[in-house]
Amino acid sequence: MSKKLLIFFTASALTATTALRADDEDPPRRAARLGLVEGTVSLQPASVDDWISAELNRPLTTGDRLWSADDGQAELSIGSAIMRLSHRTDAAFVNLDDHITQVELFSGIMILTVRDLTNGEAVEVDTPQLAFTVLRPGKYRFDVDEHGESTLVTVVNGEGEAMAAGQAYSVLPGEGAKVAGDAAVYSKVAAPPPDPFDDWCARRDKRAESSRSAQYIAPDVPGIEDLDENGIWHANPQYGEMWMPTGVPDDWAPYRAGHWDWIEPWGWTWVDDTAWGFAPFHYGRWVFVGGAWGWIPGPLGGPAFFAPALVAWIGGDGFVVGGELAIGWVPLAPGELFIPGYRASARYFEVVNARNTVASRTQIRNAYANTYLNHGGSRTSYINEHARGGTTVVSHGAMTGGKPVMKSMVSPSKATLAFKNYQQNAPVAPRRDSVSGGRPSTSARPPAGLANRTIMTKAAPPPDRPSFQQKEAALRAHPGQPVDRATMANMHPASESHTYQSATVKPAPRPASTPAGTTLAGKSEPQAPPKRSGYGSITKSPGRPAGATGPVAGPGSRTLSTGSAPAGNPATPVAKQAPAAERHSLAPEPQRRPAPEPEHRASAPAPEHRATAPAPEHHASAPAPEHHASAPAPEHHASAPAPEHHASAPAPEHHATAPAPAPRQSAPAAPPRQAAPPAAPRPYVPPHH
Repeated sequence: MSKKLLIFFTASALTATTALRADDEDPPRRAARLGLVEGTVSLQPASVDDWISAELNRPLTTGDRLWSADDGQAELSIGSAIMRLSHRTDAAFVNLDDHITQVELFSGIMILTVRDLTNGEAVEVDTPQLAFTVLRPGKYRFDVDEHGESTLVTVVNGEGEAMAAGQAYSVLPGEGAKVAGDAAVYSKVAAPPPDPFDDWCARRDKRAESSRSAQYIAPDVPGIEDLDENGIWHANPQYGEMWMPTGVPDDWAPYRAGHWDWIEPWGWTWVDDTAWGFAPFHYGRWVFVGGAWGWIPGPLGGPAFFAPALVAWIGGDGFVVGGELAIGWVPLAPGELFIPGYRASARYFEVVNARNTVASRTQIRNAYANTYLNHGGSRTSYINEHARGGTTVVSHGAMTGGKPVMKSMVSPSKATLAFKNYQQNAPVAPRRDSVSGGRPSTSARPPAGLANRTIMTKAAPPPDRPSFQQKEAALRAHPGQPVDRATMANMHPASESHTYQSATVKPAPRPASTPAGTTLAGKSEPQAPPKRSGYGSITKSPGRPAGATGPVAGPGSRTLSTGSAPAGNPATPVAKQAPAAERHSLAPEPQRRPAPEPEHRASAPAPEHRATAPAPEHHASAPAPEHHASAPAPEHHASAPAPEHHASAPAPEHHATAPAPAPRQSAPAAPPRQAAPPAAPRPYVPPHH
């Protein structure tokens, strides 16, 4: 082999490896939307200790924590799930990424509605007594005693698995599971009757399910129901279905009625003041037609993909207005590509654009190569820059302080705009108050002891992140760019948030009794956070033809289905079949296309800085099968020995008339079915590598 050929192969291998590894650096494609705030609701953003009053439409992510006071209620949307908090409720996001929504509930009442699990996401709710995994779409209520003594989970419809003290229990529709005391005493109870909070949640669910806008937008875009009452849909000959806001001033323009927050891992993120201002500012594109602004949602097909703000930035060291450094932006029009101001892989760059506008793959790949590989210059013009209100400019101080844009706008001269320079990101270093959007701290916060409670988990929580103060120097060194993971790896969190304990670990033997009627679902092994493995296939769409008014998405994408198949995510246990005496309460299962299963590690060690209980002993020496997001079935290696079976482990017993047995260690799982190994997935390699 010639020397040149060897060098070529080596460079190609390094390029492919770099592209694959870069996926781990990508931000998640999802963020939760704080869509409704009633009464007093407070927010503690990740990486800071301050509590601020919660603001409508703020994107929430891993580490954010909410508290609703005596008069407070809140509603959050996460993809196809809606989470609602009642009075005196303390909840936080342990992990929110492409594969899992993991919420910890310290105290209070939360009702969770899950409409769909076909994208493979796992949903887990952790409390001081148990870890609950959602197995089917449905409605679930969680009551955690404020003193931390008990947790009651009620399955209104759907199915889930409650895990406590190393034992897993199936909870079927109309049933409640209660775990109380340090001994984790489990009992099955009947579902309590609805109260006013249940009725309020039911009205909100009905409003979301009857949304007219759902026929034009992907079902997992948060806040689409708010578009119904605040705008009109009509067919545009050039762009297809377009939504135009009503009740706005004549000079209204997008990305003006709101402010900027610094929200990692994305960085500068737009927070709109209008009641409907979430979906049109984080998905799709804006265009000025017929003397008014209209929003064109992204192509249907595939999961929605969140972006912090779909704008092109104007700035640089020489962009000065009124003697101050200034920053400007222009809303992206259909077909124009979003350039992330943070670290992003070629795959991320392709999907975040393909799922929010109609653009060819060649156009997207060439733009990625020019921006990230060849370090070419940005575009020199954008479609909306000359539209009414298309270019907005504020000072750096107004942006970092979270000032309202409408009150902080400056008017650059034509000479200044003539020499404007489009940037890849907003080159503005955030301050500490940029995280809170300039909002002052509030005294409305949960009692001090709640955060000190030990929380039971099934999926291993991610490591605590460094505080903003620890990252501030790095943020100043690279203005406008979030700190990369390699740099954060050298920053150790100042203190742990609180203690987690694995719910899969059985405590030391103690005398205990389990009431008759409990259903043993088997013990599961502790789960590590799923490894990011891509975003699934890209479904190309030619756009919406003019005059298209009928529903595009099937009715199943918006309606609750208690008989849906369980999620295909490795972090979600497979639903167990109910005993014969209880099987009548499960709805028949329709045939559904299984979701792809993301790649995950067989056993990831818990982070060193978390105080967790030791992992349970495993007898089987075979490694867990690998799951690839792009493969239709898990890959089974012929060289891996089958799981070890012990003759002394009895099979689960089902008695039609006898009371259910007491919880015990489950029998070893059956060996996996042998299947032909699928073709190895081809790594995505951007052009010009």
